[in-house]
Amino acid sequence: VCNSAGVCNCASFGTTIHFRTGDVMHLKYMGAENGLCVSFGQGRPDAGCGSQGCTGHESSDATLQNCDTTDQYQLFKAMGDMREVFLLSSAATDSNGRDLCVYVGTSDDHGQCEPMTLAVCDAEDQRQQFRAEAYDGSTVWRNVGTGLAIDVNSYANRVDNWVWACPGSNNAKKFDVLAVSD
Repeated sequence: VCNSAGVCNCASFGTTIHFRTGDVMHLKYMGAENGLCVSFGQGRPDAGCGSQGCTGHESSDATLQNCDTTDQYQLFKAMGDMREVFLLSSAATDSNGRDLCVYVGTSDDHGQCEPMTLAVCDAEDQRQQFRAEAYDGSTVWRNVGTGLAIDVNSYANRVDNWVWACPGSNNAKKFDVLAVSD
């Protein structure tokens, strides 16, 4: 929830975390205690993003990994007004130095859910636009273009577990901001 000054609060197991649009942050899974962080890095050999780009895995390029402030594929900034629609910009850039943003793709690989990857930031692309929604003491990050929310496969808080975008609101979609000093 954000106030008129652009300071946003995310509840995390009874603790309130304050952050501003543009602050560097992790997205930490809160459906379990000691949650892991969303990463687009190549934790899995078959998925993720690196210096040569993203693999475009049918399930997703995003997985859960141990939170690491040195992993540029885990660090994000909100571009735009956190009270409305914003992009989640990665600390990683493409080979031409362009900013990369979280993008919800398409795949026939798994029912109602869709893969996530990083793409060159485009403020007009609704598959890169998100809204933060308060849910059960946490935050759901819902994509504007698809209506799907960032989600953990089978609620499992384990390294290399898929992170994708799925319908609805439930504990698999609870991600809070973990502020990172830049």
